[in-house]
Amino acid sequence: MPELFRLTSLQEARRRLEDNLPQELRQGRLGIEAIPLTGACGRVLAEDIISPVDLPPFGRSIMDGFAVRAQDTFGATDGLPGQLTVIGEVKMGQPAGVSITPGQAAKIPTGGMLPDGADAVVMVEHTQPWDENTIEVVRGVAPGENIIRVGEDLSKGEVMLRAGRRLRPQDLGALAGVGILSIEVYRRPRLGLLSTGNEIIPPD
Repeated sequence: MPELFRLTSLQEARRRLEDNLPQELRQGRLGIEAIPLTGACGRVLAEDIISPVDLPPFGRSIMDGFAVRAQDTFGATDGLPGQLTVIGEVKMGQPAGVSITPGQAAKIPTGGMLPDGADAVVMVEHTQPWDENTIEVVRGVAPGENIIRVGEDLSKGEVMLRAGRRLRPQDLGALAGVGILSIEVYRRPRLGLLSTGNEIIPPD
């Protein structure tokens, strides 16, 4: 029985297609381009991203309250509060400006820089004023409680994101947080559709 159609095999069709692709695509690679962070969502990283800084760059409070030495609060309760002398106030976005020594505390907002000497923050809800310069602590804290230490989120030199990662909004936030505003990504592939066959004709 005579053959009705002379068909090209899938393997041969693929070989012909690949022979006509640009060299970089034949090697399975796309080009690389540098783009601003604002247009990078959904793109694929072409390089490892190394953190250039510690994040956070300084110890800071995660609660409104008082920066203290944790050991000065051990055993404090409602019935037997501990007393601390308030030596100042940390302002948001400014250097701490004070150092904590035994028996002292400094008022601090959420995100405020932890003063030297302090290793914890007592929540404001767990204190009560005694006089203008003294507070009573009614609940003790452990070292490291209610604070974030230097580099706790990211350390300088740490790999933040690996090449080949498809970038998500939270990744862009992390990059912006360490001051990276431009990154190298793979170019988007351009796709085309090849229609063949003598049954394809102009619409007219």
